[in-house]
Amino acid sequence: MVTYSRYYQSGRRFVLEISDATEYLAQQPDYIRITQVRARWELTKLSDGEVFVVYTAFADVGGACQIGWQISLL
Repeated sequence: MVTYSRYYQSGRRFVLEISDATEYLAQQPDYIRITQVRARWELTKLSDGEVFVVYTAFADVGGACQIGWQISLL
Protein backbone atom coordinates (compact mmCIF):
# COMPACT_ATOMS: atom_id res chain seq x y z
CA MET A 1 0.00 0.00 0.00
CA VAL A 2 1.35 3.38 -1.01
CA THR A 3 -0.45 6.32 0.56
CA TYR A 4 -0.56 10.10 0.55
CA SER A 5 -1.42 11.97 3.74
CA ARG A 6 -2.52 15.53 4.31
CA TYR A 7 -3.57 17.30 7.44
CA TYR A 8 -5.23 20.55 8.36
CA GLN A 9 -6.53 22.32 11.41
CA SER A 10 -9.71 24.34 11.72
CA GLY A 11 -10.51 25.88 15.08
CA ARG A 12 -10.56 23.12 17.70
CA ARG A 13 -10.46 20.37 15.08
CA PHE A 14 -7.44 18.58 13.58
CA VAL A 15 -8.00 16.34 10.54
CA LEU A 16 -5.63 13.82 8.92
CA GLU A 17 -6.73 12.35 5.58
CA ILE A 18 -4.99 9.38 3.97
CA SER A 19 -5.57 8.17 0.41
CA ASP A 20 -3.95 5.78 -2.02
CA ALA A 21 -1.02 7.00 -4.10
CA THR A 22 -0.51 3.87 -6.16
CA GLU A 23 0.88 5.76 -9.13
CA TYR A 24 3.78 7.14 -7.05
CA LEU A 25 5.83 3.91 -6.97
CA ALA A 26 6.02 1.03 -9.42
CA GLN A 27 4.50 -2.22 -8.23
CA GLN A 28 6.99 -4.93 -7.27
CA PRO A 29 6.64 -8.57 -8.28
CA ASP A 30 5.63 -11.07 -5.57
CA TYR A 31 3.89 -8.37 -3.49
CA ILE A 32 0.18 -7.74 -3.19
CA ARG A 33 -0.59 -4.04 -3.38
CA ILE A 34 -3.75 -2.59 -1.93
CA THR A 35 -4.74 0.05 -4.46
CA GLN A 36 -7.95 1.37 -2.93
CA VAL A 37 -7.46 2.85 0.51
CA ARG A 38 -8.90 5.85 2.34
CA ALA A 39 -8.71 6.81 5.99
CA ARG A 40 -9.54 9.85 8.07
CA TRP A 41 -8.64 10.86 11.61
CA GLU A 42 -10.62 13.71 13.11
CA LEU A 43 -9.63 15.00 16.55
CA THR A 44 -11.74 17.64 18.25
CA LYS A 45 -10.61 19.37 21.42
CA LEU A 46 -13.47 19.47 23.93
CA SER A 47 -14.02 22.18 26.51
CA ASP A 48 -13.15 19.95 29.47
CA GLY A 49 -9.59 19.20 28.27
CA GLU A 50 -10.54 15.91 26.60
CA VAL A 51 -10.29 15.01 22.92
CA PHE A 52 -13.03 13.41 20.82
CA VAL A 53 -11.58 11.10 18.16
CA VAL A 54 -13.30 9.75 15.05
CA TYR A 55 -11.41 7.28 12.85
CA THR A 56 -12.81 5.88 9.62
CA ALA A 57 -11.03 3.70 7.10
CA PHE A 58 -11.63 1.72 3.93
CA ALA A 59 -9.31 -0.68 2.12
CA ASP A 60 -10.10 -3.07 -0.73
CA VAL A 61 -7.58 -5.85 -1.27
CA GLY A 62 -9.37 -6.86 -4.45
CA GLY A 63 -9.80 -10.51 -3.47
CA ALA A 64 -6.04 -11.08 -3.58
CA CYS A 65 -5.77 -11.96 0.09
CA GLN A 66 -6.95 -14.89 2.19
CA ILE A 67 -9.18 -14.12 5.17
CA GLY A 68 -7.10 -16.24 7.59
CA TRP A 69 -4.46 -13.59 8.27
CA GLN A 70 -7.15 -11.17 9.46
CA ILE A 71 -8.69 -13.66 11.87
CA SER A 72 -5.32 -14.54 13.38
CA LEU A 73 -4.85 -10.90 14.38
CA LEU A 74 -8.00 -10.90 16.56
